[in-house]
Amino acid sequence: MFGISDPGIWLAYLLELLCLVFAVWYGIKYWNQDDGDESSQQTTDPLKPKTSKSTKPAKKHSHN
Repeated sequence: MFGISDPGIWLAYLLELLCLVFAVWYGIKYWNQDDGDESSQQTTDPLKPKTSKSTKPAKKHSHN
């Protein structure tokens, strides 16, 4: 079949089919399930830098 006699090639085909079957099974099983923790996630911008909540003013360095 396909003119391929190398066992390594057959193993690759077998693993590909197993991955396909697993992906289909996983997709069907978890299709409409909610994450459950959406309400606890913050809706902040992930690219925005986090601000420090320190109350001490920053020290200024003077070069004399």
